[in-house]
Amino acid sequence: AKAQDAATGALQGRIGKLEQERDHLSDQLALFTARAAASTQAAAQRGVELEATSKRLALVLEMLGAREEEVEDLRETTREQKQVFEQQLESLLPPTPAKSSPPLANKSSPVVA
Repeated sequence: AKAQDAATGALQGRIGKLEQERDHLSDQLALFTARAAASTQAAAQRGVELEATSKRLALVLEMLGAREEEVEDLRETTREQKQVFEQQLESLLPPTPAKSSPPLANKSSPVVA
C-alpha cells in the first residue's frame, strides 16, 4: 500500500507539473497569437500605405512627364523664334563682304611673356 501511495503521489506530482507546463504553453500561445494578429494588422496597414504611395508616385511621375513635354515644347518654340529673329535681323542688315579670316586673326599682337 505504501508503494502504491508513493507511486500515486509521484504520478500526481508529475500531473501537476504537466498541468503547469500546459498552462505556461497556453499563455505563450495566446501571447504569440496576439503578436501575430498585431503583425498581420500592421502588415495590412503598410500594404495600404504602400498602395497609396505607389499611386501618388505614379501621379507625380505622370505630372513630371507632362512638365518635361511642356519644357521641351517651349525649348523648341524658343529655337524656332530665335531662328525667325535671326532671319529677320539678317534681312535688315546690309550685306557684308566675305572675309577669309576673322578680323582679330589678321592683327599681330605682341606675345607677353
